[in-house]
Amino acid sequence: MFMKCENDTAAPFRRKTKMIDDLPKRGRLPAMNHVWMPIVLTMFLLGPGGCSKKPKKNPMTVTKADVAKPVADITEAEAEQFGKALAEALHQEQSGAFRRMWDGEQMFYRIFPKDVVDARPELKSTLPVWSGRVAQQMYANLVGHRVEVLRSVRDTEGVKIRLRLVAEGMNYWDVLLGRDARGRVQGVDYVDYTSGDSLSESQRRLFQQLMPNLISGKVNRAQAAQEMQNVQELKELITLFHQGKFQEFLDRYDRLNPTIKTQRSIMHFRVMAANDVAVGLMTEGKPTGGIYAKAVDEYRINHPDAWNLELLLIDYHFLKNEYAKALNVIDALDKRIGGDPYLDLFRGNAHYSMDDHETARRFLVKVEQAYSWDQDVYDTLLEIALDAKEFKEVTRILIAKETHTNYEWDPDFNGIERFDAYRASPELAKWKAYQAEKP
Repeated sequence: MFMKCENDTAAPFRRKTKMIDDLPKRGRLPAMNHVWMPIVLTMFLLGPGGCSKKPKKNPMTVTKADVAKPVADITEAEAEQFGKALAEALHQEQSGAFRRMWDGEQMFYRIFPKDVVDARPELKSTLPVWSGRVAQQMYANLVGHRVEVLRSVRDTEGVKIRLRLVAEGMNYWDVLLGRDARGRVQGVDYVDYTSGDSLSESQRRLFQQLMPNLISGKVNRAQAAQEMQNVQELKELITLFHQGKFQEFLDRYDRLNPTIKTQRSIMHFRVMAANDVAVGLMTEGKPTGGIYAKAVDEYRINHPDAWNLELLLIDYHFLKNEYAKALNVIDALDKRIGGDPYLDLFRGNAHYSMDDHETARRFLVKVEQAYSWDQDVYDTLLEIALDAKEFKEVTRILIAKETHTNYEWDPDFNGIERFDAYRASPELAKWKAYQAEKP
């Protein structure tokens, strides 16, 4: 979820305190935000009062080991073609093409196996609603992100395509692939690196922890009322998150029923909300009170084996000015995903924050050459050039950022003092000439 702390809104670029994600716009982050809510609500509506035969396997005892794995033989070329087609559908904002790339029924059967679903009317009735909505909501979460294929991977679950997703934040997805009845390659599950979970695992955990009696068919009126209250609390909590009311979210989280307060998905949302609040406080020059560190520490205590800790700890160490530790975590993440040159952006920002400007520049120049569309790389390179009074480089960076991104500078840089020396240099005439030639 990589954070970037910005200075005041009048400044034309982000300052040294920036990290790696503009969290006030978190609603566009590629996290599992909306996807699972309709599943829970559908279950909530259909569950009470249902009468069903006892399933051969209780939904409460289902684990990842019980879920069928895709058996289709998918080649590396097919996997990469799928990834590129998915990226193109998002880039072109083709929601129909995106939705057709996912097999909702197979995705649901990775939450609960088919025999369990068939034996439980509440689950069986949920399936068509869920499968019809899941890809649509995934599209809503992801559209507007730059998606790039990193590589195909094969593990014990099957063939996956690994994607990097960048908008105001960054994330990785591993999309598990299968085939539909017509033999077409389809997405049947995905692992979201910011949440450290697959879609199916997070959904199953929410069912089992929030409504154990409803899904197992062993429920009385009091139990049903309590479990429906848990769902309602969760719905209201996530609504606050998606409305950007992060402080209200945290206040409500503190008052949650203790039985669901440490639920992993909920704690992950709490970490993201705390990150947003911390960024806002730092932007205003106010102390954060350790709000983000506390959220991460409690997540680590309750879920010590969560493998998404790397993504949480990058922000964690940046906020505590522990840049050497942040670099170690970045290296660990790079190793986990099999290598991604884009991570040099974060290495460069860390070295800049450590006042090692030359090392920072070496990393960032490589990022600019490979990913010229990224606005943030220009910001830190600009800081380095201004610090060194390399005004010819300042002009180059100013023009490059406008040329390769959709960013537009204020012609006079909002009059801020940071640019006084540049304004007094001969390079200002070149900048003015460039501005005059712009359409």
